[in-house]
Amino acid sequence: MAAKQSVLKRPCALIRDGCTAPSTFNTMSITKGAVGLVFLVTEKSRLHEGILPEIDITVQQALCHQTGIENDATFSKYMYDDYMERAKTENMYAYAVSAFKKAYKTSFKQSHYEYNNIVWRILVQRYEAMSGRKISATIPLIPGLTNAKFDTDAAGYMHGLNGMKLSCAMAKSYAVWAKGVIVRHHGSLLTYPRIETHCSLHFAGDNMNVHPFFGWFIVARKTLPTAPILAYSVGYDAQFICVALADDALPPMIQLRHPFYEPFGGRKRYMFVKECLEQLDAKPAKRKLEFDEVISGLDPAQRDVVMARYRDVKAKYDESARKAANHEADRTVGPLAQFLGSMSDAVKSQYVVTADGYLNSLRTCDSAGLASACLRLIMCANCDNIQKLAYTRSGARVPR
Repeated sequence: MAAKQSVLKRPCALIRDGCTAPSTFNTMSITKGAVGLVFLVTEKSRLHEGILPEIDITVQQALCHQTGIENDATFSKYMYDDYMERAKTENMYAYAVSAFKKAYKTSFKQSHYEYNNIVWRILVQRYEAMSGRKISATIPLIPGLTNAKFDTDAAGYMHGLNGMKLSCAMAKSYAVWAKGVIVRHHGSLLTYPRIETHCSLHFAGDNMNVHPFFGWFIVARKTLPTAPILAYSVGYDAQFICVALADDALPPMIQLRHPFYEPFGGRKRYMFVKECLEQLDAKPAKRKLEFDEVISGLDPAQRDVVMARYRDVKAKYDESARKAANHEADRTVGPLAQFLGSMSDAVKSQYVVTADGYLNSLRTCDSAGLASACLRLIMCANCDNIQKLAYTRSGARVPR
């Protein structure tokens, strides 16, 4: 039996036998992730505004699937064909508003996770009202997406819920940009509760928590639920863009399909996110990084800042470990040591020390007896508290 090919070595697209690969792929609901992140980057100060008058749902809640109104299976079964046919001759905003208001009136109780399609057409119009330009004119400003195309209604508005067309090269460029945006918002990735029931939950596997985030889905292990490790965007049928959040060295992992609506590839096509998560567990080449080697690329001013913060953080860690050893739990640093002590070496090797806002990164061998791991400190220019203590493998690449 042939060995399974790594997701890192596969072509970015699956093409059904007998079909010719197109120049661009309809990424379907991957479109939502682009819309969501553009809102986050360009209209962050206005995300608290309501999506429609007399509707108690904010723009951010809609972007993060917190409408409390189901419109996934319902949309596929009753609305998709009608919507797409009408879009050939109509501006679909009024259709979307009417459908959403009707569902709100009959089924809304409170904001919580429900996958909703039709609200994204409303968001497209909301973006223009906020920014003064169409979102279909803003998405191509993302590096590498100059030639991105979109399915539109008769009035020229992209659907928002689907229809972004990307080549493999554009998908990779978009993924790199998206990862940068997501990482910069590390502190808010788990704002909304984990998803309890929905197909998006199952792509990552039973041992993972999945949280919604601006059209993307954030994955954290159930054994360490506060540490995001992967983000993925998903489109019909089994199209994925995955970016690693816990490993700077892994490139984006992408699976597009043509024709996207045909069920070729069997159940294996739905395993892509799990296979991407396996890449996070794959052991990198072993090579211990020396402290001097790690900081040698920094200029003197940066090195002084890094060294000063390292001494401060290491002192807090050493004090924490000492108190834990003496069973002197402290409200400030004691939980840090307790958290460390509760983790196995295998789990410790997966995670990092993080803080809000990035300045520089360094890794140095830990002196607390974990010879197989190195402590990674993501330095922060404007904060003094360690938010999470964890570890990353010594062989991982040092980010510059």
